[in-house]
Amino acid sequence: MFIRHETFSTFIRRYPVISIILAIHLLLFFWVNLSELTNGLIPFGEVVYYLMVGNNFAIQSGEYWRLLTPVFLHTSFGHVLFNSFALLLFGPPLEFMLGRLKFLTFYLTAGVIGNIATLFFGSLYLSHLGASGAIYGLFGAYVFIMMNRRHLIDPSSAQIVVVLLVIGMIFTFLNSGVNIWAHVFGFVAGFGLIPLFLKNVVPFYFSQGFGPSSDIRRPRRKVRAVTAQKAGRRIALIAAYVIVGAVLLRVIQLVITALM
Repeated sequence: MFIRHETFSTFIRRYPVISIILAIHLLLFFWVNLSELTNGLIPFGEVVYYLMVGNNFAIQSGEYWRLLTPVFLHTSFGHVLFNSFALLLFGPPLEFMLGRLKFLTFYLTAGVIGNIATLFFGSLYLSHLGASGAIYGLFGAYVFIMMNRRHLIDPSSAQIVVVLLVIGMIFTFLNSGVNIWAHVFGFVAGFGLIPLFLKNVVPFYFSQGFGPSSDIRRPRRKVRAVTAQKAGRRIALIAAYVIVGAVLLRVIQLVITALM
C-alpha cells in the first residue's frame, strides 16, 4: 500500500495533487535557500519567505492567508525531506480513495486546523512553517481507518503507520523546535474529518489489480471484522500511552533544564 512501484511519469499521472504539492515544496525550499546563499542573485527569496511564513501576530493583525501558506514552506533540508517523504509515502492511497479534490480539501484543511491551533495556543510572536500539521492529518486519517474501516488498509500497512506515528509523536514532544500544536491538532483534525470523506470510497488495492470479489475487500467472517476492530482499539490505546509518556518525559526534561 505504501511501497511505490510506479515510474516517475506514472506517479505524476496517477497522483497529480501530491505531485504538485511536492513540486511546490521543493521549489520554495530551493528558491528561499538559494536566494540567501547567493545574496539575492536569485531574487525575491526573502520576500517569498516573509509573505508565506506563519506568524501569530501577523495573523491576528488580519493576514489570514498565513494560516494556509506555511503548509507549503520549508527552509531546512531535514524538514522538507521528512514532510515530502511522508507525503510521498502516505498520500497516494488517500488520493486514490478520496479522489483529487476531496484529498486536496482534506489535506489542506488538516494543515490549516493545525495552524489555527498554533494561533490559539502558541505565543503571540511565534513564527512557524511546514506541512507537518497536514502530514499528521494523514496519520489521523489512517488511525481512524484502522479502527473503523479496516477493509481499507492491510495489516502490514497498519503496522507501518503505527510505528512511524509513535516515532513521530516521541520526536514531537522531545524536540523543543517542533510545533507541537500543529502536530497534535493536525492529527486530531485528520481523525475527525476523514469520516466525512470516506463515503463510497474505492479501496486502494483496486488500483493494484484486485476486484470487488477479492477476499481482501470483505472479511468472510464477522469474527474477523470484530478482531480487526479490537486490534485497532489496542493500537490507538498504545499510541495514547506513548503520547502521554512522551509529554511526561518532555515535562521532566524542561524541569531538569530549569533546575540546572
